[in-house]
This record gives sequence, C-alpha cells and structure tokens, in this order.
Amino acid sequence: MEQIEQIVNSICSDKDQNSHVYNKEDVEKLTKEIILSKEMSDQQVNVNAFIFKTLADWGRVEGNRVVIPESSNIFSIIETVLNNLYPTPTSNINDRDVYCLEMIARLLGNLTFELEDARKDIFVNHKSIILHCIEFLKQSKFNNLKKNTFATLANFSSDTDYMQVELYNLGIIPLLMENITKDNPVVQVWAIKCFNNIVDSKITQTNIHFKDVQKLYIELKKTLKEEGWIDNDFADDIVTALSKLALNKDLEKETLEQGFLNDLLDLVENTEDQRNMVDDMDDEEEIDKDQDLSVGPITSELIKKISDNDEHRHFFSKNNIIQRMISIITKQPPVYQEVSKKNSLKLADYSKTVRNITKALAYCSLDDDIIEQMIKTPQVFIDLVKSDSTENVTDAEMIIGNLAISAQNCKALNELNVIDTISDVMKRFPNFQPIQHYGLSAIKNLTIPSINKDYVPSQALLEDVVFNMKVHNQVIQFASITLIKNFISCQSNYKILEQGQVIQPLINLAQGKVPASMDEEDEPKITEEGQEPQEEKKKEKDKRVIYESTRLLLRFVENANLLESDETKELVRRESVEPFFDLLLSPHPVLQNEGALGLSILVKIDNNYIVSKPNWLATFISCLKVSFVPFQQFIRESDPSVNKSDPQHQKLFQIIQQNLIFSNDLQNHLFNIIYQFSLVESIGKYMKDNNIIQELKDMKNRQEASPNVKTIIQKILVQLTI
Repeated sequence: MEQIEQIVNSICSDKDQNSHVYNKEDVEKLTKEIILSKEMSDQQVNVNAFIFKTLADWGRVEGNRVVIPESSNIFSIIETVLNNLYPTPTSNINDRDVYCLEMIARLLGNLTFELEDARKDIFVNHKSIILHCIEFLKQSKFNNLKKNTFATLANFSSDTDYMQVELYNLGIIPLLMENITKDNPVVQVWAIKCFNNIVDSKITQTNIHFKDVQKLYIELKKTLKEEGWIDNDFADDIVTALSKLALNKDLEKETLEQGFLNDLLDLVENTEDQRNMVDDMDDEEEIDKDQDLSVGPITSELIKKISDNDEHRHFFSKNNIIQRMISIITKQPPVYQEVSKKNSLKLADYSKTVRNITKALAYCSLDDDIIEQMIKTPQVFIDLVKSDSTENVTDAEMIIGNLAISAQNCKALNELNVIDTISDVMKRFPNFQPIQHYGLSAIKNLTIPSINKDYVPSQALLEDVVFNMKVHNQVIQFASITLIKNFISCQSNYKILEQGQVIQPLINLAQGKVPASMDEEDEPKITEEGQEPQEEKKKEKDKRVIYESTRLLLRFVENANLLESDETKELVRRESVEPFFDLLLSPHPVLQNEGALGLSILVKIDNNYIVSKPNWLATFISCLKVSFVPFQQFIRESDPSVNKSDPQHQKLFQIIQQNLIFSNDLQNHLFNIIYQFSLVESIGKYMKDNNIIQELKDMKNRQEASPNVKTIIQKILVQLTI
C-alpha cells in the first residue's frame, strides 16, 4: 500500500485536484498497479480500492473522464476485478470487498457522466459490470455501496434508451421502488434520480401501476411534511417522476380511475406550512423571486394539464372534485401584516396555485356533466370576472360562456346581471385581447336567440361591440359580428343598432377595410436579394370576416324598412353592392346565392346600384357558368357505376344536394335580374354589345340546364331580339 501511495503522491502532489487533467502516462502508471489476480489478499483488495478511489477523484474533472478510458482499458480492468472477486454476480457481499466495490461504482459513475461512448462501451463489451451492479442493489447491508450504485446507474441510463431497457429487463424497477420507499435518505435520493432516468419511455413504464404511483405519493407527503419544499431535492425528484408517469396514457387513466385527483388536491390544500418554512431561512440568503415555496404551483399545474385533456376531463365530475377546486379558489387568501420579500414570495406562490386551479376549472367547464355542478355556484364565477387579474377574468369569461348552454342556465346567469358585468370588465381592459375575445364569446352564448329571445343590448355593450369590430384581430372581429347576428333576430334591435353606430363599422368589415392579424401572414416572403421567391404562391386572403359581415349587411338590406333614417337605408344599400359582388365570386354556393339575393333586392329599388359597377355583366356570366358545377357533380355521382353505399360518396352526395338548392336559387336571382335589365333599352343594348345573346344560348343548350332555366333564358332572348 505504501508503494502505491508514493506513486499517487508523485503524480498528484503539486496538482489542483479540482481542475487538473492528467496525461496518458499518469493514467497508465496508476492503472498498471491494479491487481488482477483471481485470488486476492485483504491487502491487495485495499490497494485496488485506493487506486479506484484515486481514479474516481480524478474523474470529477471533465477532461479526465475522457483521458482515463482513452489511456487504459479501464472497463476491462474493472470487469476483471469484479469477476475475480465474484465469478458469478451475487448480492452476498463480503465485508472485506465493500470499500473497493464502492470505489468501483463511484469510478464507473464519474466515467459515464454525460459520456455516451463510455456507456455504449460498457453495454456492448462489458455487460457483466451491469449484472454486478444490479446485485449490489439487492443487498441490504451496505448503504453506501447501494447509494454509489444507484448514482452510477443513473448516469448509465441518462438519455440512453438501450441502457434504460437493459436495466428494466434486469428487474431494476422493483428494486428502485423498494429503495425509494424505504426510510433511508442516503439511498432514497439516488434511487429516485435513477428511477427518473430509467422510466423515460413507455417500455420501461410497462409494469408500473397505481400502487407504485401511490407509494411515490406517500413518500412525497412524508418528505414535504418533514422538510418542506424549498431545496428539497427528493420531493422535487418525486414530482418529476409523477410528471413523467403522467405522460403514460394507460397509467394515467388507471391512476385517475383510482381517484388520484383527490390525492393531488390534498397536496394543494396542505401547502401553507411549506410556504411558511421560508421564514426559517436567513434574511441574507438569496431567494429567487420565481422560486416555488410549496408543491402547490407544480401540483396545480399537473391538475391543469389533466383538465385540458378531453379524454380525462370527465374524472373531474366525480368524488366532489369540482367542489374542492371551487373551495380552493374562493378561500380567503393569506394576509400578512408585515410587507417583506418573504411574504411577497408566499403570496406569489399561493397566487400561482390558485391561478392554475382556476384555469383547470375553465377547462372543466367544457364538460356538460361538470357544467351541471358549476352552475350551482354562478356567483363565484361572476365575482371572478370582477378580479384585477387578467388571467382570472379570462378564465371566468370562458367558464360563463360554457355554462350558458341552456335557457335555464342563461336565466340563472342573466338574473345576476352577468352581461353588464362582462361589458364593464371589457371596458376596464380595452387592450387585453383575450378578455375582449372571451367576453364577446360569453355574451354571444348568453344572447343566442333560441335561449335568450328578444334580448335588447345596452348602449354600453354596443360600444364594446363597435370597439372590437375595429380591432385588427380576425377572431375578435368575428366574435363581434356574431353578437350582431344574435341581436338582429329581434326586429326592434335594428333601430337600436342604428343608433348605436354599428352599421358603418359593419360596412367597413364587409368591404375589407379593417386589417386583421391573420392578414400579415399573407405578405410575400422576401429573399436576401429582395426578390419574392417564384416557387412560393401567395396565400389567398382569409375572407371569413368579410363574408360573414356581408351576410349581416344582407339582413339590413332585407329589413331596411326597420331602420329609422333614410340616410342610413341609402348607406346600407349603396355600400353593400361591392360586398354582394364579393359573395358572388366566393367559392361557396351558399355565399354566391346570398350575394345574388342581395343584388336582386337592390335592383328592385334602383338599377343603378348594379349597372354603375364596371364589369357587372361579366361577373354575372362567370358566376352563372360556375353555378352549373353542382348539377354536373350530381349527374356524375348519380351514375349507376358509383358505389352508393360508400360513406365518402354519401357525404359528398349530401353536400352536392345542398349546393344544388343554392345554385338553383342563384340562377333564378341572376336570370331574373338580367330579364329585368332586358326590359330597359339602354341596358339591353349594353348587354347585346357584350355578347350576352351567345352566352345565354350556350347556357340554354347545356345538359345541366333545368326546364325553368331554359324558360327564363328564352324569355330574355325574346326580349333582347325584339
């Protein structure tokens, strides 16, 4: 031993052990002294232990973790020593060998830390090392050996799927669970780290079940009670493990079926003592302002994620879960007499937890069964709308909008003046778009005609609607015009909307004058040379808001007699011409028909609404030609050779039948307009000069032309050829 100590001293005496990188000669000089005899004396085992300890100390420095394997066949040496001591891997460890084995495990852990090549070398060429390590875990006498081995296997399996599967196949999961739940802190902290690295895939989670999750939960509760959350690595690692297991859909379902949501809520409800432990810390000790003081934020985050899963949301409808969550968000927040950084951190930790639970309730409100529970306490969510927290307001608006699924629920909510409450909060946060969006959506649900018939909007609400019609955000614009659609189901509201100055903003939307956030995506990409790439086609502008606004304008044109001012009537008619033509050119027969309907109404009042528009006739002809497409599709899909039982065919055929109705109506509208124009000499001449007669003859001769179409075309031709 003295000789080895002298060799080590000669190599290390003047070196900084925390940073020095040794060379190949140093490593070779030391490793050649390792005794590889099959029979070793106590002294020889101790010599090996000292050498392995020295190499393990060197391995704390990153450079040495590369030099040692490159300068020696260290893994072969370790494997030989292990096999000489125990030809068959066993958990029956001799006292004499323990320290040497501890140092071997420590050295293996250091040499494989963040080094994929070293792990692969062991896996491919020295597998018996892994077998010995597994046996070290099975013994219960030597805790330090077990701790070092868990640390080593944690490094072996870190981001290394083949090693994770190998350890799993060797039965490490039960060993890990046994040691995580055994009251032995030295071993527990490394067992859970090893567990987290190994259960990184669905394969290695195969035999983990609810009983294992429950064991982890019990250990978490125990350590939180004793040590709190701050700087509690064991608790943090258990939460990491639970989060990883939550990604396993089968296991998550099994766990939720066993009522684990109640266990998670237990954690959330018992966090005050954990927060208060920050008071025991020295004032000089730096505390990160974003640091959690309790398990509350991370647990509530997991609850929120579960509630956001459509497949698992129904679990919240059981076991009084929703009532417990409501109790959490309505509980009086802690009040601290003294203003201090610690108290601010405690309040922030509490607030994060409550925000997550509130968001979880918002997701839960998407489930009809849960809505039946939540509607029993509507005032809770209306009070939440009045919050100063924009997140709380948004969540409350979402909940209220989802609760408004029936006349009964809407009545309960509206009796509490909920629409005015939401309108008020929208004015408080005019530039916070989520509040505007969810507020409008909630009011839309609360004013659906079939649920809230004859609703009359207040002037304050109309101000909110007009404001949001001007916002450069397509989603908010759409929500605003959907509200108008609800309002005009009641005839008396036309004058109210007129007085509320809704019509001009609606016209602006229909004419595409208000930019929307999605329009920015339509801008062409520019290359470094400043040229637009030729291979990329420019996206067509999204016209959903334009189309829907125009459809509402059509309602105003149809019901112009309900408007108060002649000037407004003329404004609506005049400014709707261009949007109606836009509908004619849309790709959807239903919209084309509505455009044609609008124009047919206008032409009965004044021909000039249409004939003053350039190329009106060319647009009509183009649209009429397109209108024959559904008839062609109907003929094709009605052919006996088509498989009528095919679900895809049935779905397509249903759409075609709907489009036939729209196209038929469109043809009636446009041909009737053309006929009316044929009675006016000047317009008739214009049409003849633009080849209308030949176009009409071609359409009349089409196979798809119906008898009615042929009749009206003949009437037009007769009139034009008189």
